[in-house]
This record gives sequence, structure tokens and C-alpha cells, in this order.
Amino acid sequence: MPRWPFLITGSLISLLQVAEAAQLRLKLPEPLGALQGLENGTTPTPNPLEGCFEVGKSMCIEGGDGKVFNLRPPATLLDLEIWYTFDQSLPVDESGHKNHLQDAKGALTSVVAGPGILGRGASASFDGREMRQIPATERMASSSFTVALWLYLLEDSIGGWRTIFSVGSSPDDLLPALLLYPDERRLHARLSKQVDKNNGVLDSSGIIPLRRWTHIALVSTGGVLRLYINGQKDGEAIVGEARSIAEDQGAFLHLGRDPWRAGVKAYMDDFRWYSRVIQPSEIRALTFPSLTGIGVDFVHLGCTSCTYPEAVDRCTSSRRSLCSLQDLFAGGFHTARVMGWLPAVPEVWYYNERGVDLFAGNKKLGLCCASTM
Repeated sequence: MPRWPFLITGSLISLLQVAEAAQLRLKLPEPLGALQGLENGTTPTPNPLEGCFEVGKSMCIEGGDGKVFNLRPPATLLDLEIWYTFDQSLPVDESGHKNHLQDAKGALTSVVAGPGILGRGASASFDGREMRQIPATERMASSSFTVALWLYLLEDSIGGWRTIFSVGSSPDDLLPALLLYPDERRLHARLSKQVDKNNGVLDSSGIIPLRRWTHIALVSTGGVLRLYINGQKDGEAIVGEARSIAEDQGAFLHLGRDPWRAGVKAYMDDFRWYSRVIQPSEIRALTFPSLTGIGVDFVHLGCTSCTYPEAVDRCTSSRRSLCSLQDLFAGGFHTARVMGWLPAVPEVWYYNERGVDLFAGNKKLGLCCASTM
């Protein structure tokens, strides 16, 4: 790699010469600061990223005392289109694609900070009224995609739909969207317009807990929509003829709220948008530490409300077995509580259960545990 001797305290002319030799992009502040909005007559808003020094490839700087500094652009994943860690003073896009999160006026401004996962870094704090957005890009228009995020819900149901995120240009556009039900903390995922009531709609089996970090991933293969909660597949739905967001002119990705529905009062962290289907093993890697002390492959949902024969059949078909009482005490009950499966049906079937008529038609929660079958 070529080396150019350069003192960090050197002149601007030297810096320009080095930048030209290294084929770098050097942005310098405009007089009185670069302002947004002057061309359309609106109130000018300072661009906090204007005047930055960008390294295009790589650059080696040698100081006068013999110290050498290597400058390289940050490593990026080609299929990671958006990544908000909310650990910086501004909600910048860490993916390298510059999809920086904007406020309702289109300006890059700071978000209210909340606690990060495990106390590391920070999160974005939404109050139900705050909204952040970016224009939908062509790279987001792939029919195969994955959206993943952490959510810490602070408020119970309010009697109306609440938007966690949505993509579209009108109230009917949910391409895709993740909402909360009006009367319960159940997730409602959609990859279709609202007029297509039976197409691309997926509701979660569990109830999202209050005041606990929950990892959510929405995966689209182009024909199937899948919902993962804390690394476990919660459900899937067939997508008939889902429209692409590329067909919607002026579509925006909205976080925390959208212009047509109420928002969530919650902390949000580590929001990612991939332009491909990420595998279940990759989703599990993103969810650490979703279920403390328990592997996410240990317990799976068989059925939320079913008879004993139905529960056994569901587990057998997935090459697992109905959890034993020991399995439930070893982590099955904890998993069901964290995943929100218990509030709907507090009683659970277990293997070799005694004292009840297993074929009387009673319905309970069916949990499947790892089997050696």
C-alpha cells in the first residue's frame, strides 16, 4: 500500500494533496455551514454530517515522530441495508449505506436515549407520538428480506392499533408492517395492503411481555412470511401477490409510529434490515441473551389451545416429544412465560400426566421438547 508522509498538524493544502493521491472523498464545510432547505424556501436546518472527511479505500499517514496511522472505511455487509444501533449521538446508519434516520421534518436530529440491551450503549426511546422515518430505497424493494429489532414495551394496550414499524405512502400500505393489536399485546405482521384482508397477514401466538427485552424478526421469502420471537419461529403465513415497495412512489419506512396510527411507548434497539432471508441460526445469534440460561432449541410451541392427542400429534410431526414435567420445571415454564404463551392458556399438557382424563376433550397449552427421535 502506498505511503505518504504527512503531519496530522499539517496544512489544509497538504491534506488535499494526500486526499487526491489516495483517491479519497474530502468534504469541506460550506460558508456559514451547509444548510438544508434553502432551495425550497423552508427554514434552513444544519446538516450535522456536512464537512466530514470520508476515506474511500485506505490511507496510511505517517507522523513526524515516526508513528503511522492507517485509515480505512468501515467494513460493511452487502446485504445489510439498514442498521441502527442508537449508540451514537445521532441515529446514523451503521450499515454504510447512509440511510440515516430522520425526524418528521426530514432532518437528522438526535433521538431520546433509553437504556441499551444488558446496559450496553443506548436505545431509542419512543413515547407513542415520536416518529422517525427514511425514504424507502430501491435496495429495500427485494421480495426476500429480513427485519430484526429489539423491543422493550413500556405500555399496555390502549384500545387502538399501534405501529412498531411500517413501510408505505398511505394508510392502506403495510409493505411490510409490524403492529400491536388494539386490545392485547399481540403482534400483527403484514405484507400486503389493508384491503387484502386474507393475504400476507400473520398474528403472533404469544403476548409480548411488558418491561422485558424481546427480540422480533420478520422474514419474507417472497412467498412465505415468517415471524420469529426470541429466536423461535412463532408462525408463518402464505403471501399471495405481495406488492413491492418499489411500486409505491414516495414510500417511507416509519419507526415508532406512522402518520396514520398511534405509536408504541417503548425502547427500540439494534434495528436491522437485510435484503435477503437470514437463516434461523443467524436469527438465534442476534437474539443473545433472549432466554437467560436456556437454549432456544430446547422448547417449541406445539399448540396454544389443543387436546392431549392434538398436542402429541403436533410434537411428533415436528420430530419432538411432548414435554415431561421435569422438562417444564427445567425451563419449559420459563420459556412459555417469556414467549407470552401462558396468559392465553395457563394450563400445560405434559408427558405421562396422571389424575386427569387425557381424552375428555379438555384443551391446554402444548409444548414440545427436544427429542432423540
